[in-house]
Amino acid sequence: MISQFFVLSQRGDNIVFRDYRGEVQKGSAEIFFRKVKFWKEDGEEEAPPVFNVDGVNYFHVKVVGLLFVATTRANVSPSLVLELLQRIARVIKDYLGVLNEDSLRKNFVLVYELLDEVIDFGYVQTTSTELLKSYVFNEPLVVDAARLQPMSPAAIFMQGTKRMPGTAVTKSVVANEPGGRKREEIFVDIIEKISVTFSSSGYILTSEIDGTIQMKSYLSGNPEIKLALNEDLSIGRGDYRSSFGSGAVILDDCNFHESVRLDNFDLDRTLTLVPPDGEFPVMNYRMTQEFKPPFRINTLIEEAGALKAEVILKVSAEFPSSVTANTIIVQMPLPKYTTRVNFELEPGALGQTTDFKEANRRLEWALKKIVGGSEHTLRAKLTFSQELHGNITKEAGPVSMTFTIPMYNASRLQVKYLQIAKKSSTYNPYRWVRYVTQANSYVAHDLCTCNCFIDHLDQFFSNRDILVFNLPPSCVECMGNNAHARDTEFENEPKPRERAFVSNVRRPQFPFDSPVPAITKPEKPEGPKQLDLPPSHHLPEPALPTWAHEHNSAFLSPTEAKRATSGNSFLWPL
Repeated sequence: MISQFFVLSQRGDNIVFRDYRGEVQKGSAEIFFRKVKFWKEDGEEEAPPVFNVDGVNYFHVKVVGLLFVATTRANVSPSLVLELLQRIARVIKDYLGVLNEDSLRKNFVLVYELLDEVIDFGYVQTTSTELLKSYVFNEPLVVDAARLQPMSPAAIFMQGTKRMPGTAVTKSVVANEPGGRKREEIFVDIIEKISVTFSSSGYILTSEIDGTIQMKSYLSGNPEIKLALNEDLSIGRGDYRSSFGSGAVILDDCNFHESVRLDNFDLDRTLTLVPPDGEFPVMNYRMTQEFKPPFRINTLIEEAGALKAEVILKVSAEFPSSVTANTIIVQMPLPKYTTRVNFELEPGALGQTTDFKEANRRLEWALKKIVGGSEHTLRAKLTFSQELHGNITKEAGPVSMTFTIPMYNASRLQVKYLQIAKKSSTYNPYRWVRYVTQANSYVAHDLCTCNCFIDHLDQFFSNRDILVFNLPPSCVECMGNNAHARDTEFENEPKPRERAFVSNVRRPQFPFDSPVPAITKPEKPEGPKQLDLPPSHHLPEPALPTWAHEHNSAFLSPTEAKRATSGNSFLWPL
């Protein structure tokens, strides 16, 4: 049960307002917007979807820049009200074709008629576009699709392909084409939101995909549709071991729309349904199987004096060069005493902007587009008002990233074919299948001041040498953490003021309890690899242990390997 429903613009203008029960004061919209705009409770910068002010519960969702809000004094289920707001937005979009401030103002009579049918005295009646057709008789005034906001889903899909007519995705499900005819077509959208957490050296700590298959039908007569997915699709974590390494798509779980029939799903992975009017989710799914992230983030922060530091951000696009990502934004919180930031972009950088949000001490790097296979780097020199006490990495970060990639999906889930039951031999409706990947939570944690060690080690992975490094005491713990991210086991020799981290097991190559092979090149004995380290890490060059020259392909036990190093030395057998 809700008391009020209203829609606000980004400026706080009240576009739509309906009071169903008269239990909440009339100025609730102003109270809500003021609270959301200046929200700074519990260290958060954005208001949560649900909060309470003076005994009134406020629920809101943001859809294409508009705030859909419901209020009530009753103790109702938050998930129920938030889902209701999402469905109201979807119904309005089905009728208007385009959901923005302009379309709402031009069709306010139709919008109020829809609200009166969807909710009666605060209680939900129906959110089905198909059922509402019998009760809503106003025709929508179609808004020009050229006025679409740049970040709207329709605009994203228009940029992603040239094979789809630009106005198709913005049509109303109740309005006919000029001349009274209706274009027969159907849209299937595979939308994936990915969550990835990286270590400071760019290695994946956690990853997850939340996906949905959306369908929007403009077919007359409600014909039966058969939609086929990957034949090697597996569902359930129990299939991980049997399908590992086969390239199969493994979903943790999924659910289907009530109109979907699963008679042949276990046999050939096909879904059969009669699509209702409007846009609806055919299938929702979740995947935690290892996948290749579209972007890799590397971060490095180094102190350059008592009141200065330098931040280096590198973003690498690891998708095909035929794909282009749009509207990329990289953000990073900075230490609270940061007063000035000087940015340095790479030579020839186009479509990139940088900004220092002084109010919340945040670095923002915006890129208009990134082509697959490319890399982009940003250097930022920080100036502090007073000396920082403690580790600078504790006050900076994490680095977060948002992006949209049309015609790309990380899970490899695909629609193999889309069959529509034919009414006649000449019936051939248009079929459109589109993919889009968006960032849900794309974060790089644990900024590191000795990140250079891990980055430089990458170039030596192909060489079968023993690498020995002298580590400053402050870096030993960080190296251990980064090495764990490489699935490498480390042991610490407990000596006062001396720490020796020795690689005990390289899990991808050796059984857990086996000794470590120390492989050297005795033909031309060499010292350790010389790495280009920052000034803070320049230490006396260590001597390569004698056993490294005397034993060719010798197997050393962890105890023997520990004896080979002393002090702050790091031994990495490859």
